[in-house]
Amino acid sequence: MGGMGRVRNGSYAEYTCALSNNVFVLNSSMNWADLAAIPESYATAWACLHQNMRISKGDTIFIRGGISALGLAAINIASNIEGVTVFSSTRNIENQKLLTENGCDSIFIENEKLGEEVRALCTDGVDSVLDIIGNTTVLDSLKMVKKGGYVCLAGFL
Repeated sequence: MGGMGRVRNGSYAEYTCALSNNVFVLNSSMNWADLAAIPESYATAWACLHQNMRISKGDTIFIRGGISALGLAAINIASNIEGVTVFSSTRNIENQKLLTENGCDSIFIENEKLGEEVRALCTDGVDSVLDIIGNTTVLDSLKMVKKGGYVCLAGFL
């Protein structure tokens, strides 16, 4: 995104001035509203995973709120990094298929004791938690991450 919304203002403006090397022709049958949503979700997910949590080969990551646009983007990116194990949560078991199709290795039903459930599976804890749900889950997210791991809060649902 060429730094728009991060180091340069204007990403939500009606008109903006972008560097020419950040502009390209896009031939797509998708409508503008759908196309516009892709960079928002994927740029945020990429920054959370790579800049904030420093995800790398062999890591285990838990994405809370995986069924959201940001969650699905994060699952898609993380699952395409060699050797990364991706866990996620949802409130509805019917979302399991979509999460699995997007690269999630294991799915949990969201509840107030999820941190304990994850620790039962990963006794040392997961390397990182991307918590998209918000204030109601942050303490529980801290329970599932290993010592020295990362908990990243983003895009509260």
